Amino acid sequence: MQYEIYKNYDYNKLVNALNNAEEKRDKFLKEAREQSNLISFLIKELKTRLQEPEFYSVDNAPSLKSIRAQILKMPQDEIEKIKAEVDKEMFGS
Repeated sequence: MQYEIYKNYDYNKLVNALNNAEEKRDKFLKEAREQSNLISFLIKELKTRLQEPEFYSVDNAPSLKSIRAQILKMPQDEIEKIKAEVDKEMFGS
């Protein structure tokens, strides 16, 4: 910074310069606090997401939902045929 320019200022200009500098400092500190709060929030959010166990049940598993949707589009006789094949492989009947 060039502090020399302020040596030639009169009293009123010095007061105005001081007020402007304080306003800039306050704005900077406010923005820094907001960023710090955001960082703290994001870290906390990431930690909670990492700690949450991610599991699927038979009802909410995405792959099973997709398969169910495909099965619902199939004709009924084809569904029965597939069920019979699965039963035969699983239970030998």
